[in-house]
Amino acid sequence: MSTDLLPVRSDLSAYSFSVSLSDVNYIIHFRYNDRRALWSMDIHDASDVPVMNGINLLSHFNLIGNITNKRLPTGDFILIDETEQGLDASEFTLGNDVKLIYATEQ
Repeated sequence: MSTDLLPVRSDLSAYSFSVSLSDVNYIIHFRYNDRRALWSMDIHDASDVPVMNGINLLSHFNLIGNITNKRLPTGDFILIDETEQGLDASEFTLGNDVKLIYATEQ
């Protein structure tokens, strides 16, 4: 299994970055929702056309695992709480105590 640590951060409430996942370029958008107290992400193709929006960042399971969409990356997005308390990303822990990895079988 191959894993990549994605460059998530919590110092901005909304941001995006480009990344190559399984040899395909994507733009991933992140935003923090104060009312719901959670982070979500949107996956767009390299032209910034939405592939999937509104993925809630919840810890310790594949965030897109039960979704069938041929335009999505083939790997797994997993949010890991490094404090081992099973916490989801809060306003200030994303990229600090809570990391986002992309895992593929190779």
